[in-house]
Amino acid sequence: MVCPIEIEAIKTFEYKIHALGNPWIEVNLISFDSPHDQVDNLKQEAEHHHLDGTWYQLLRVKQGDLGYLAGVLGITWRALPGGGFEHNALVSLIDAQGRLVAQTPALELVHDVSFMQAVQAQFLSVRAAP
Repeated sequence: MVCPIEIEAIKTFEYKIHALGNPWIEVNLISFDSPHDQVDNLKQEAEHHHLDGTWYQLLRVKQGDLGYLAGVLGITWRALPGGGFEHNALVSLIDAQGRLVAQTPALELVHDVSFMQAVQAQFLSVRAAP
């Protein structure tokens, strides 16, 4: 399951950035519990959080690729004995070339001015591209 705290922070940020006249952002939410998060579970999660499939994708990674992705993005987690996970919740801005442009903790996302500026700069660079 994708972290509900992270989902709500991103949705709030999306509305804020859209209110400034920017288009909606494409969001990929990645589960690190691939063995349990099957496609049907992720679809239910998207419906539960009212995520528009046009802009939001809930993704799984192959178990062998998880460590690499987590290392690149600075994600840390550990499975809890009773189920679930303890983890940091980071929101990463990736540009069209796949480069990490900015990152912020999910709980700081809505108030992180530098992250907001990085997102707006990406919109400007995309608009200016031929």
